[in-house]
Amino acid sequence: FETYPVRIYGYQRKWDQLYHGIGIMQTNTKKDSVNGVLSRIVTGSIGDFDARECPYGYVRVEVPLERCRVLTEYMHDKSASLPKPGDVIYTYLLPRVAEKLSEHDKEKLVSKEVVNMDF
Repeated sequence: FETYPVRIYGYQRKWDQLYHGIGIMQTNTKKDSVNGVLSRIVTGSIGDFDARECPYGYVRVEVPLERCRVLTEYMHDKSASLPKPGDVIYTYLLPRVAEKLSEHDKEKLVSKEVVNMDF
């Protein structure tokens, strides 16, 4: 995998006592953010991630590219191909957090196959 350190805006970490796990929740507030790692995957392999995350109740959602900032200052390979318009970025939310999404955001819950993940 090629990986990129990132900060995603409009989300915050949350401890969910019901599921005894940590996850993220969407806040839609620019001041809220989480750090993480963005991994480039090959087309069709998103199902492998779903197989790992979904049995534990996590729900895959699309993250708008404009909410994601690659932290290039922490990258070892400065020549890496960065995400660009048209690329698709996903994260997984805890199920109770996903239930609180707005109707507009619920429409973005992903149940389709990824067509192109090449950066």
